[in-house]
Amino acid sequence: MARYSPGYNKITAYVCCIAVYRVEFDAYRSDLEALQAAPRVGDPTAAQKLEDAQQRYQAHKEKFERLRSDVSIKMKFLDENRVTHSLICPFVRNKVTGNH
Repeated sequence: MARYSPGYNKITAYVCCIAVYRVEFDAYRSDLEALQAAPRVGDPTAAQKLEDAQQRYQAHKEKFERLRSDVSIKMKFLDENRVTHSLICPFVRNKVTGNH
């Protein structure tokens, strides 16, 4: 069985969180779009409902974008560590074993 670094495990957890928040974000976006498309005539609370939906949508959008950005940064670091590891390990192994 392959062993993964703690960074890989954190990335996996973040990706799962992103999947959940993506579904929630899409739901709030759909709610907002439905309220924007709905007729407001005769509904005195329509403006308040629309404002509340916009606030919920914006909050979830920001959270989703923040999580996506965090994953992007973590993936970059993992990739850099992988490249560094693949370049340094053979060098260190050769020095330790005496092979040049």
